[in-house]
Amino acid sequence: MGSIEAGTDEVNNGMKAMNEVGDVFKHILESVHRVTEQIQEVTATSEQMSAGTEEVTASVTEMSHIAKESEEKSKHVVQIYQEQSLKINDTRSLVNELKNYSNELQEMLIRFKF
Repeated sequence: MGSIEAGTDEVNNGMKAMNEVGDVFKHILESVHRVTEQIQEVTATSEQMSAGTEEVTASVTEMSHIAKESEEKSKHVVQIYQEQSLKINDTRSLVNELKNYSNELQEMLIRFKF
């Protein structure tokens, strides 16, 4: 009977070892599952960041276009200002000429009256 008991002990030890191995595999499987979930979360976060980066890039591009348009419009405003400034100076010159002509006419009239 000793060999039956030894065989039973070996079977029991083998079953115990199998149960321990099963527990280790179960633990490994749970860890793999957690790592897989974390990888999926990181992937989702990366995709969100990528989408956010694309939005930022689009916004920066749009801002660049707006800045360029603003620069062009500012240059146009400066050009219009310069043209108006020249016209104002021309008008001043004409006003001064008219003033001089008026003064000359007044002097002529005063001479003519006497």
